[in-house]
Amino acid sequence: MTNFKRIALAVVVSLGFGMLSTGPSNSALVSETLTIDAATDTVTTLDTATAVLTHVFQASVAKDSATIQYSCAGPTGFSCPVPTFWVTPTSDTSNTYMFGGNERGADETATNFYKATSWTDSAVATTSPSRAVVNVKAENIPAAGTYTYSFYTTNDVAGVYPRTTPVVTWTVTASGADRAAASARIYISSDPYTAYIKRISGSSAAASDSAIVTDKGSAAAPAVVGYAYLSPRNAAGDTSVVVGTTRFTVDESITVTVSGPGFVSAHKTAPTTAGNYGKAVTLDSRNGSSLLNASPGESLTILNDGTAGTMTLTFTGRTGVALGTKTVTFTGGVASVSQAFFANAETTVSYSGSWTSADDSVTVYAYVKDSAGNLLYSSGGLDKNLYLYSSDTRVVGPQGAASTIPAQANACTVASATGLWTCLASIKDSGTVTMTLRDSVTVTASTVSFDLGTVTVVGNTLKTMTATYDKTTYAPGERAVITIKGLDTQGKVLSGRGNDSGTINKTYATAWTLVNTTSGAHTVSNASPYCGTVGVNAGACNTYVTTTYSPFKETGMETVVVTMPTTSGAVKYEFRNALGEAMATISATVVNPQDALIAASCCC
Repeated sequence: MTNFKRIALAVVVSLGFGMLSTGPSNSALVSETLTIDAATDTVTTLDTATAVLTHVFQASVAKDSATIQYSCAGPTGFSCPVPTFWVTPTSDTSNTYMFGGNERGADETATNFYKATSWTDSAVATTSPSRAVVNVKAENIPAAGTYTYSFYTTNDVAGVYPRTTPVVTWTVTASGADRAAASARIYISSDPYTAYIKRISGSSAAASDSAIVTDKGSAAAPAVVGYAYLSPRNAAGDTSVVVGTTRFTVDESITVTVSGPGFVSAHKTAPTTAGNYGKAVTLDSRNGSSLLNASPGESLTILNDGTAGTMTLTFTGRTGVALGTKTVTFTGGVASVSQAFFANAETTVSYSGSWTSADDSVTVYAYVKDSAGNLLYSSGGLDKNLYLYSSDTRVVGPQGAASTIPAQANACTVASATGLWTCLASIKDSGTVTMTLRDSVTVTASTVSFDLGTVTVVGNTLKTMTATYDKTTYAPGERAVITIKGLDTQGKVLSGRGNDSGTINKTYATAWTLVNTTSGAHTVSNASPYCGTVGVNAGACNTYVTTTYSPFKETGMETVVVTMPTTSGAVKYEFRNALGEAMATISATVVNPQDALIAASCCC
């Protein structure tokens, strides 16, 4: 065994002598420089920092050489990564031998040369400067902090390697990958689907949190009213970072606290079970692409607790950084009617005699608020109801009820999307009633009362009427305005609406016939802006309907523009009903001043 070791040692020594015999010379270098492309670099931990060194020197004899060495000071407790040097086939290098003795360009055309710890350049000839462009990298920076590399050269002089003048400093600052949440996008809505879709799509649009206005519920049985999903973001607003070659999402342990009414829960399957909800909860919030199989702490469930008011949700990261706030409004019972009005502002309506008809209805719209001034978007329970009252249910009563004297209260409904309450009552007979909104089915139990004013119900049959020309005397061919007003069997002015929720003016068919009782007759006018009748026939410039009555809205009047005859004389018409009875008479005289002049001239 000893003989074997001696033989091996002899081989190593022999090889060493061979290598030294072909090594660089030991003469001093002239005009040596060492520069770096950038003195500072910033990376993240476990990443790689790179730089480019340019080494130039003039040799006095062939194979004069210099070696690039380094020293480094790292942050406390951590060592600097050993640098790796290399040149590429395209490096701007000339008149040098590489560390293996290969002249640049001779056989380094397809591969890179790599060497750790140091890099040696030797001059090929003395006729020109030697130049080497050498890349250097520090891989896998171990920890956050500052790593200061000093690159310098040594020259072999008679077996001694003194440090030469050129020195460059390379400062690498490493920071930990920023995986801490500095903010969060919070997607909150009354249904889980909306919040979920916005979260996985990464939408920057706010979720529908402003629309979460919901019932306060019951303290005995908290109910789910909303959901929230979160997307933590680092200081740069990123949801993930790359460390080395691996991508990591920005995850965060987020504490959600409740100020005001309501509870929160991180339990996915049983959030309403006692013990699974409270005033604070911690979420394991991540930035995965799918949340369907996420951990129970990935989403937030919001519950009511029977108290009206505004819930403020505060989201805080593990280090105490504030990530955002959201609010949810819990509404109480009916406390006030902020505004109420009849449909189309009609307070004069007509009836056909059948209270089951949808056309024979009084329609009232209202907006209702709770004691905190919040609009109510839902109804029900003991304190969230609205009813339409009539002072005389024989005239206006419950919708569709067959009894002539039914209960007073007519239940109203509310549109959850708009908060608009709709109240209906059936028209049953002519008369005048006072309409009122209340929050209970009985007057004595009501705490809220809103007076809507009076509604006048008129019949559906034209009994009598009045009609007039706008003047008594006209010039030949002058335009005249006829005003007609119809009255029902009780002498009330007929309404221009079949009911106050109608969208067109009511027409009373076969109401009257216009009969000319003189030789003088007016004709239909096409004068603007009247253009025929005002009402359903508006715009009909060529005729007006004499068998119908179409009053304009609640005025109970219809106006007709006509043109008087071109000759002098009396013009007289009768408005006759179906029995031929005259209900109204209109008359006027057409006077031509020229007639008097002609008559006077004839007498002379």
